[in-house]
Amino acid sequence: MEKFTKWADKGTGINPFLPQRRAASSLPSKVASGLLAIVLIAVRLPLILLTLTWFLALSLLTKPWFDILTGALFTTYAYLDEGPSKPMTLSPQHTGFFLLVLGSLTALSVPIRRVFSFLTLRPPVYLLLSILGVSYREQHANLRKLGLRPPGHRPHDSRIGRTIQAGDILLSNHTSPLEVLFFISRFLPAFSALAVAPVAQGRLLTPLQAWWRAGLVPPKAFETGTGQALSSLAAEAKRQGQAVVVFPETARSNGDGVLVFQRGVLDGTDAKEAKGGKLTGGERGGGVNVHIFGFSAPKGEVMPTHTVGSVFGFYLQLLSRWRTTVNVSYVGAPDLLLQPTSAKGSGGSSRTPVYSSEELRSLLANMLGRPKLNLGYEDFCSFRKYYAAIRAGDEERAAALARAREKM
Repeated sequence: MEKFTKWADKGTGINPFLPQRRAASSLPSKVASGLLAIVLIAVRLPLILLTLTWFLALSLLTKPWFDILTGALFTTYAYLDEGPSKPMTLSPQHTGFFLLVLGSLTALSVPIRRVFSFLTLRPPVYLLLSILGVSYREQHANLRKLGLRPPGHRPHDSRIGRTIQAGDILLSNHTSPLEVLFFISRFLPAFSALAVAPVAQGRLLTPLQAWWRAGLVPPKAFETGTGQALSSLAAEAKRQGQAVVVFPETARSNGDGVLVFQRGVLDGTDAKEAKGGKLTGGERGGGVNVHIFGFSAPKGEVMPTHTVGSVFGFYLQLLSRWRTTVNVSYVGAPDLLLQPTSAKGSGGSSRTPVYSSEELRSLLANMLGRPKLNLGYEDFCSFRKYYAAIRAGDEERAAALARAREKM
């Protein structure tokens, strides 16, 4: 992989954008794996298509505007048809009335909309993960090794994610759509779509939108309008009764290191006032609470990641694997809030902690047991172009990209 070393981190020699590959195996083993992959894809693909159809249909059903519009159409049809309906049959009148009531309730009441979404959207995602053979091994991070709690103290959350509330920020590394599917299946949060220029700002995405965008390259700037600061996104998500997931690296990696957090991602101010990425915790109801999630492969295993190539290739790889296990490490907001900080001008341990984006990046790196890398979004984008040129056999374009990289 000599030709890819120009995109390696200078301090560690790690290239976090190279696709993960399994160790070489013998010819009989390769043949057996290939046959198994064909069988798995043939069996799983029809089931996945049915599950996706179910998920998309239910996603529409959770939209109040869709329910009200469809209910009005059914009711209008029933009125124009003027046909009698039997009491215990599903007639257009009954369907229209049900959808109108459902749409009105979910439009007027955030808790009802959240409960309905949980009951309808999470089951197909669980089923999809089961069909794919994906399982998540959740565990609390070692707070003592992270320097967050003294020896003998257990995490504040008895169950991972128990203290997550609407408006909280779920901060995570990003390697593939598997992170998005985990958050949908566990918490059904909103997601932040980040653009990186001039400083990172975001817009809220629905789970379906986030899942789709997980296979794309994050935009350098939004095509229309501007984004919002993270504190504004958290406030908007709180009004919708949701937490908000943020991938502060903005780019995807292969999990071998933690990329640079984009400037402005963790600022509590707007883009014009962003000065260094300070984010305040604070008590419940004040400030922004942050929960950190780290996704990694179990020791000795290779986790599918999507840094280059088509997202369909990633899903094909996932379909062909017998099982995929992902380790999920977690530090809850209460364990961050209880940690004394080195903020100047205050003493004791009861003050509100203030974490810089670099401190949070260090915590994430220590949770994963991976180094911090001096690479980020621009490196990710240029490597994708170079890798695509190499795969396409375009030597002239690859050489031009390599020369441009040497000048950086």
